[in-house]
Amino acid sequence: MRSRREFLKQAAALGITPAVLTQMLQAGLTPTLSSNPAPQFLPTKLAGTGKGKNVVILMLDALRPDYTQAYQADAATSPFFAELAKRSIVFDRACSTSTWTAPACASLFTGHYPPAHGIVEGMQAHSRRAEDDEVMVNAFAPDMKLLTEYLKSAGYSTFGLSTNPNVGPEIGFTRGFDRLVNMDNATADEVVDEVSMWQDELTELKQPYFLYLHFMDPHMPYHQREPWYQKDVAQKSEIDEAAESYRSEISYLDQQLAKLFQQWNWGDETLVILVSDHGEELGDHGKVGHRFQMHVELNRIMLMATGGGLQPSYRVPDLVGIQDVMPSILQWVGSPAPDEGSGLSLLPFFETAGQAADEQQAADGTQTTIEPQAAAIPAELRNRILLAHRRGIKNTQGDIYAVNFGHYRLLQSSTNLRVLYDHAKDPRERRNVSPRLYQSEFQLMGAALDAMLAAGFTDRAQMRPTQQSQADRDLLKELGYVGDK
Repeated sequence: MRSRREFLKQAAALGITPAVLTQMLQAGLTPTLSSNPAPQFLPTKLAGTGKGKNVVILMLDALRPDYTQAYQADAATSPFFAELAKRSIVFDRACSTSTWTAPACASLFTGHYPPAHGIVEGMQAHSRRAEDDEVMVNAFAPDMKLLTEYLKSAGYSTFGLSTNPNVGPEIGFTRGFDRLVNMDNATADEVVDEVSMWQDELTELKQPYFLYLHFMDPHMPYHQREPWYQKDVAQKSEIDEAAESYRSEISYLDQQLAKLFQQWNWGDETLVILVSDHGEELGDHGKVGHRFQMHVELNRIMLMATGGGLQPSYRVPDLVGIQDVMPSILQWVGSPAPDEGSGLSLLPFFETAGQAADEQQAADGTQTTIEPQAAAIPAELRNRILLAHRRGIKNTQGDIYAVNFGHYRLLQSSTNLRVLYDHAKDPRERRNVSPRLYQSEFQLMGAALDAMLAAGFTDRAQMRPTQQSQADRDLLKELGYVGDK
């Protein structure tokens, strides 16, 4: 438990004034500022071997959870996701720290918000400003440890395969990896086939392994995957065409993930986390892809955990973030809490699921939701205020932000206009509500955003040169990184 002095110190580091703190506490809220060591809930050694358990992260780029059957999609897009959810802990209200890849994945690997880790732009933004083949790219601060570096210190062998050019050596994602292979824009079957050649090597290691696999299939450009793509006689609109193609990409990915799980046969010896970096817009607010917006369809992400001895078949309704993945993994493997970051370990949810499963098993095999009032969850994991940021990359654009709290979302536009949405009445964010009718929520969420703005952006991240060929620029164009409208 944090002492009052520690709490005030952490708040001050984010620029949260005593007046703002008083307002939050009077509303019954404790703003979550950083992760802390907590009791170890789960065993991290395999019985009789002394070998630590493996950790796998499957990054599903641009996967919008509500288009999958794991999150109750209407269309039958993903039977494997649906089956996997029944043996997983599913976080129903997970959100990213951004709406594009580089900042979100940097949060996954550091536990920080983008203004704190400094990776606020991807390769496409830097490419636009380049006058020749040399591009200046924001890269991780040398003294900011990544998840892979923590795991190396804990005795893990670390392997990865990335299919997105934003997750590679230029920004510094190779740090801590024994092997990170970049297969830019490779398809899921190519990823599965490639890592199948690593299986014997990894499973025969004397030490546990960490494996990161980055899948790009739901990302633009969408392909019309047979047999899932439905060819109608009637002409589809551009948005309907995109949505149908996107669903077929999810179905294709779903099939390949089923193949991956069958090949590797992960069990209690391996914790597998499925997470997306951001969502995708499919006409919800007039656009397709993940352009310059911060609405819920872009900010909400998939987050599921399975294997590793976890009790399955539970859904968590509390707000959690992509920045929580790193401290969760570190606590699960028995490592000390990270040196810095705003993420929190989600292991208390894992423990709660296990306790509930021991007490009550659903006879029909359906999932049980952990009700916040009944679960023994620490106060710092309740009533969280989670933020998101996206850098404006045009001269006429300012940055945009989102604040998530309860069933409310506050968005700040590039012109600093703030609007509030009530998801209890409007889950698709069609009409913002009057701040006068939600004055306390509007002020509270605004105060949290003001604290982030007051803290500003880190000067620790480095700008360093990298060479970018015409082929590199063509790939960014193919992936839709040609504008930010």
